[in-house]
Amino acid sequence: MVGRARPIWLGSQMFKRHQCIVRNLKAAFVGPEKSDDVITPYVAFKARWSSTPTEFQVDWFLKTIGDRVPAKDIGSYLRSRRKMSDNASWSYNFGYAETEAN
Repeated sequence: MVGRARPIWLGSQMFKRHQCIVRNLKAAFVGPEKSDDVITPYVAFKARWSSTPTEFQVDWFLKTIGDRVPAKDIGSYLRSRRKMSDNASWSYNFGYAETEAN
């Protein structure tokens, strides 16, 4: 950040977990092959998934480690935010269509 002298305030330290469970599936689903954890001195983000033949579960974990990001580290912090956004943007189509018998 050009010319920024003051840190970015992240707020009080926090830990958040978001869980999404889809049940009664007619097909097995898996998470992405690669979902890197994002660990910085200021924030940590992890995404985990599990599945059974009829259920798919995703858990996202976000933890702020400090309450601010120094001005000199804002560029790397913003890059880590983009990576967190990419790792949290999973898209699935749970629709099911019967196959036609020949």
